[in-house]
Amino acid sequence: MRCYKPKEDSDKKDVYSIIGLKYAEATAVQGEKVTLLREPENKHDFNAVKVVDSSGKLIGHIAKGKAATLSPRIKEMQEDLQSQNLKLVVEGTIISVSDGYQQSVKVEFKQISVEANDTEVEVIVLE
Repeated sequence: MRCYKPKEDSDKKDVYSIIGLKYAEATAVQGEKVTLLREPENKHDFNAVKVVDSSGKLIGHIAKGKAATLSPRIKEMQEDLQSQNLKLVVEGTIISVSDGYQQSVKVEFKQISVEANDTEVEVIVLE
């Protein structure tokens, strides 16, 4: 089991490109909060990481090369935190205007403590 420590400088977030915007169900604007989710059932890429808006609509996917390292990282963190009865949420903030093909997102990994009644209690930004 790995131990993840709180991030000391929240300005040093990971930045990724979102691609496939022309296939999106929704568009995102600069400053919008989004969620990144692993998509191992994706028939084109088992490391796919999709980006969705607050209503769960698809905005696009993280570029394949970056998803190849990001997806396993998310999976490992999820498994480690789940064994500690914690939840991982991967959130992003759109930091660029779409050119119709790609857009940039700054990503944070958040550990959420969950009580027995599924109430989220504490959020810690992780490295």
